[in-house]
Amino acid sequence: MEQLLKNKVQLTLNDISEQALASLKTRLGTQASQIHWLCQDISQPINSNSDRQITETIDIWIDRAVLHFLLDEKQIKGYFANLNDSLKPGGYALLAEFSKSAAPKCAGLPLHCYSVEELADRLGSTYQLITSFDYEYISPTGDIKPYIYSLFKKIT
Repeated sequence: MEQLLKNKVQLTLNDISEQALASLKTRLGTQASQIHWLCQDISQPINSNSDRQITETIDIWIDRAVLHFLLDEKQIKGYFANLNDSLKPGGYALLAEFSKSAAPKCAGLPLHCYSVEELADRLGSTYQLITSFDYEYISPTGDIKPYIYSLFKKIT
């Protein structure tokens, strides 16, 4: 993130936890003022809780381990509506989620595990799959966590 900020990239960061955001702001110090911060449930309409409209302003949407914690179909649809509404045509969505071969829980929380086919179906025909691969994350406790990384391009 520090390298992106050095290159004057405009970042919007979201987390549902004010404490997590505060910790990151402290770590970044003066660089934190260069970031647009959101603290909200990503399954709810973004612009309803933001002081800045972000409709079709995002070039790259990166999700590392958020979507798979949304279980309710309404939440999942809300997430994908936000992604689609926020991403510019020609923009990219990088999704890193627990794969279908993962355990049904992480940190005691239930998961919705994904395949690249389900991600593509949920994004719809306006997205093109660029690449996808399986990845095994090894947690600090040594547990193997199977992920699917998928990169999509919004074509319209």
